[in-house]
Amino acid sequence: MNKSSVFALLFVCLIVGWMLSGMVGEDPEQKKENTDKTQPFAVEVSQSIAREVPVSIVIQGQTVPERSLQVKAQTNGRIEKILVEEGDAVSGGDILLSINMEDRFIQLEQQLALYEARKKNYQRLSALANKQYQSESELDTALANLKASEAAIARIRSDISFVNPTAPFNGVVQSVSAEVGDVVSIGDPMLELVDTSVLVVQVQVAQQRINQVKTGLTADIALATGERVTGEVRFVAPHASSASRTYLAEIGIPNPDGQLKSGSSATVSLHVDTKQAHYVSPALFSLTEDGKIGLKSVNDNNQVVFHEVSLLQSDNDGVWVTGLPERVNLITTGQGFVEAGNTVTPVEKAAP
Repeated sequence: MNKSSVFALLFVCLIVGWMLSGMVGEDPEQKKENTDKTQPFAVEVSQSIAREVPVSIVIQGQTVPERSLQVKAQTNGRIEKILVEEGDAVSGGDILLSINMEDRFIQLEQQLALYEARKKNYQRLSALANKQYQSESELDTALANLKASEAAIARIRSDISFVNPTAPFNGVVQSVSAEVGDVVSIGDPMLELVDTSVLVVQVQVAQQRINQVKTGLTADIALATGERVTGEVRFVAPHASSASRTYLAEIGIPNPDGQLKSGSSATVSLHVDTKQAHYVSPALFSLTEDGKIGLKSVNDNNQVVFHEVSLLQSDNDGVWVTGLPERVNLITTGQGFVEAGNTVTPVEKAAP
């Protein structure tokens, strides 16, 4: 056998040996890769437990005082004194200002004297009438005059009481529009009082939600002035506004120290119901091909389960959802790489 034939035979043997070695054993890296393909995908999970949470309607509103009243003149005259200033706290019955008495006492004395004279005349005529010495018409006239004097006296006394107007309720002087020396007539505004012992938040409820709003419901309120308070629904209008088709509701907030100021805007969360829900991060949501939004979990058999959920309410940090079991192991990392029905290796999420 010549040399070229020998070399050719050796080369063929080497090729066959190399091919056989590939069939008998695998490269370690290739073997590891094939092994990895057969192991379940690892996902991070965290247990979530449902909690009872309030279902709220969030509405914008505004605060108003419990009562607001313009004190108006009930008699004519010149203002002599103003006894209060803007911002003063007053109690019901406190005198607010003084109007000149003028000749009211003189008028009263005249009417009292006239009343006594007419009373005596009526008594004399009444005695004569009993003896048939006096006609009924004259007696009736005397009685009418007596009643007229009584009415005049009552009117003057009432007028005298109006020269020192008093606060009808406990409150704060919001403004004083009159000045000393002003001549006022009946109906002229002199000052304004507000009662802030209870702060009232007024909201307009849409007609689609009005049946959920009842008196006695609790409300969380964030005031534009920075305070966060709790109140209770105390009034729901039975009739909608013709302009907006919304219903007025009022929430009362106790304000005995007057620290809460009226006139500001407010964000009101009305707690209309309670439901069992889970609090999750929006980053955990998955979307199916047909547009359903949900969350993925791992069951006791380490299989991925998709749960369609409904959004209940949200805040800056997360979302309350319904549609999950009471206890569920939610996939928090890796949910985008697995599908419902896949077998996975769950790994507990490390505590923060």
